[in-house]
Amino acid sequence: MKNKPFAEAIKSYLDRRASEDKMFAESYANPKKNIIECCDFIVSEVKRQNRTAMTDDEVYGLAVHYYDEADPGKIDKGIASRAAIVIPGDDKERLRAEAIEEYKRQCIEEIKNKESKLSAISANKRKEDKAELPTLF
Repeated sequence: MKNKPFAEAIKSYLDRRASEDKMFAESYANPKKNIIECCDFIVSEVKRQNRTAMTDDEVYGLAVHYYDEADPGKIDKGIASRAAIVIPGDDKERLRAEAIEEYKRQCIEEIKNKESKLSAISANKRKEDKAELPTLF
């Protein structure tokens, strides 16, 4: 899933709505529809309407529309979308530092894996070289 937080927020809203509204719960249970296509539909509608932003209520309304309609319309799945998440300054710095540390750990792990593969290759090469050398004894 390309934009997991977006899909999770939509699913959470729809789950809550389905628990409160029995009629919507029936259309929400449609096995031919899924949250990924729902999110694609929302993004497609935003693009079709040539808008750069929508309120939460408008987005949730599109999600409900997707499930309520038999055929909500054409869904353009080739859209790259981004959701902006606002993070307070203190949390932003902490998360940035954590991300940098995680990236460093991944780089070190990758280097170690490459080094161990290279040393294994070198060891095998030395064994092959020793096996190929003729001996006088």
